[in-house]
Amino acid sequence: MRRVVGIIFIIIINICFTSNFSLAKLSFNNEEAVKGISALFMVNNPFACVDGDFCLLDSENAQVEPIVVSGRTLIPVRFLAENFGFKVEWNAAKYTATISGYDKTIRLKPGSYEIKVNGSQMMLDVMPEIIQNRVYVPLRVICEIIDKKVSYKSGVILVTDSDKSIEDYSDKEFAQIYFSFVREKIIGERNIKPITKYEAATYFVNHILEYYNKSIPNMDLYFFPDYRDIPESSHYHCHLSVYLNLLKVEKGNFEPFRTLSDYEIEEALSRFEELLKNQPDLDFVNAKDMKKDLLSSINDVIKNETDIVRVSVYDFATGTTVSYNGQERFYPASLSKIVNLLCFFEEVQKGNFSLSSVYTLKQSDKYIRSTKVAGTGNLQYQANGTKYTYEDILSRMISLSDNVASNIIFDALGRERLDAFCEMYGLKDTRIYKKFYDGDKNFPSNYSTADDLTRMLVLLENRLSVEDNLSILGIEYMKETVNKDRIALYAPEDVVIANKVGFISRLSGDMALVYFPDREPIALTIVVEDDNLKAINQEKANELIGTLSREIIDYFRKENGPSLYIDGNLIQDRIGLRFINGRPYIKEHSMLEGYLTEYKIIGKEKYISLDSLAKDNNCTYLLKEYPQKAVCITNSTIP
Repeated sequence: MRRVVGIIFIIIINICFTSNFSLAKLSFNNEEAVKGISALFMVNNPFACVDGDFCLLDSENAQVEPIVVSGRTLIPVRFLAENFGFKVEWNAAKYTATISGYDKTIRLKPGSYEIKVNGSQMMLDVMPEIIQNRVYVPLRVICEIIDKKVSYKSGVILVTDSDKSIEDYSDKEFAQIYFSFVREKIIGERNIKPITKYEAATYFVNHILEYYNKSIPNMDLYFFPDYRDIPESSHYHCHLSVYLNLLKVEKGNFEPFRTLSDYEIEEALSRFEELLKNQPDLDFVNAKDMKKDLLSSINDVIKNETDIVRVSVYDFATGTTVSYNGQERFYPASLSKIVNLLCFFEEVQKGNFSLSSVYTLKQSDKYIRSTKVAGTGNLQYQANGTKYTYEDILSRMISLSDNVASNIIFDALGRERLDAFCEMYGLKDTRIYKKFYDGDKNFPSNYSTADDLTRMLVLLENRLSVEDNLSILGIEYMKETVNKDRIALYAPEDVVIANKVGFISRLSGDMALVYFPDREPIALTIVVEDDNLKAINQEKANELIGTLSREIIDYFRKENGPSLYIDGNLIQDRIGLRFINGRPYIKEHSMLEGYLTEYKIIGKEKYISLDSLAKDNNCTYLLKEYPQKAVCITNSTIP
């Protein structure tokens, strides 16, 4: 029934448009009738306003509208000419349009700069074109030829017989004209097809910026958990549409592809009309102080490097990753030991292993066939028969990067378990085929990527593969890592580094969880490898990793955690906010106690799901970036 009503409404609208257009043409059959005529147009809008009445430029095609080409406005010639008392004829054989009236005859050809006026040749600076199967002409030049006045303001064009300029309209009158054009177009489009939220955001925001002649930097005003769904070309329009209160956000998501209801469109139009009457704050005075793009900072450090540099950074406070060559596969050396740790911990949690179980060191642990397992660690030097708990073996594998310990864990798990773990947790570019010092050419070399290694750290820190107690233990192993000469090299004293290094003759790498005093941590992996797979200068590579890490750590440590607001009231200056599986969680606050919410225990802290809080307690939330970072919970039942 609703669809039928909609179709009837569209038919009525079309009849009205057609009638208006026809009446306009009929009333201009003689020259006397057109004295004092004025017509208003808007760039990229299919409507015109002729003597106060709105109509389509082309009743058969709502895509016909004024456009700008090479800085000149082009308009359909037939509508312009006929509404000012001229006749238009099209000669398909000669591919020529003829405009005649008022003792003037104008002939022009689409695709040609030449135009003839009463037989005299002139040259146009923009040539006429065929667009939407209609002849478009440069507006100002044609109007000058037919003795009409043209004035322009914020995309609105006035063509008139009189000396009146568009600047003569009062601010209130011009705002109403502008609003009417915008309303006509969006209502017309809504009657043809549904309008998505991001389309409405783009449309309204572009008009606000046009109206106030503003150019806004591409800045983040909010953090939408579903930001990946927003089309890149509409990203900042979506931010500004929420900032200007044109469109609403529920449960933190922008929902760019959701179809807007008639009520939401009317509400946005009402707000849009208010914004035309009362100019909003669009200065964003802090925009000039915005941080430099992190990738640009990384590029500045490594622009003259000849070695291959791979960087992957994950920010727990926003759930975003910055990657530089982060998807390139390479042999990860001892960095791969983190996946051994995670997989073993998961088996402990399942009850298949116990950390307190005792393992007896064997001669075979120190050799692979006839090759001695050398390199880092000290189990290779310990007496056969020495007993160790699995907890001790794991600690040595990470803190001392013990290769014998890593091989013991590999044997305990088996390759199939490691493969299954990588598949389950999205480590699609990581495979552990063999143990350290295994030269068997029947198996390929182990491989991973910087992005996958960072992903392993995220699994550990966000307690995604194992619970809090095991994650804490693994992070403690990393904090006790002996080698602190890479990521930790230039780290500030108030930053804690839990890391795992890896190196061979051609490669140096480090991966770390970086903990700040006033914000959520980051996960960071940096690998430097010789371009020709030859030996590198380890000291120089470590220095580069340290320099890069300092740049990255400084980039993030300037940001504090967001403030917490409930129903507009400041509750806490800084609240922990982190993303887990792409969704926002905040540290529990006393104001939120007693409410049913999903939560995660991280380092003995309770993080509650904002989605769950909103769903179960009749409230919404928004993550703001401007003018300061904030978690805003509104319409809540929270006292």
